Amino acid sequence: MENKNIKLHYYPGCTLKEKTTNLDDSTRKSMEILGYELKEPDNWTCCGAEFPLNEEKIIGLTAPARIFRQVELEGGSKVVTVCSFCYNVLKRTNIALGEDPLKYKRINAYLKDDIKIDHTTKKKTTDFPEYQGNGVYP
Repeated sequence: MENKNIKLHYYPGCTLKEKTTNLDDSTRKSMEILGYELKEPDNWTCCGAEFPLNEEKIIGLTAPARIFRQVELEGGSKVVTVCSFCYNVLKRTNIALGEDPLKYKRINAYLKDDIKIDHTTKKKTTDFPEYQGNGVYP
């Protein structure tokens, strides 16, 4: 098979990971058969689908932007998901940040102060690199 070992960032989301595990399992197995290696972004969080996404309120864009930033930090350029709610939230966030430079700037200012914990030393740091938005999209 020609596309053997193509790596994709895979965002399962809370529902697939916790409740509809059969869909998550079948997605992983199907993609493996097709020659794709799925990698979950490190330390991913809920996309925020359980809360109404209002692009006018910057806080609603934080969780999905954090996911995009993590994929970008890990060298990814795309993130795939099979959860329709997660896809909707990720897609709408990507559009909102791409269309409004002020939202993009504000979300990066907010995300810059995220706390990163080194799991081996337990040291806490901030000052994440800025989310570039260079093609990370669902």
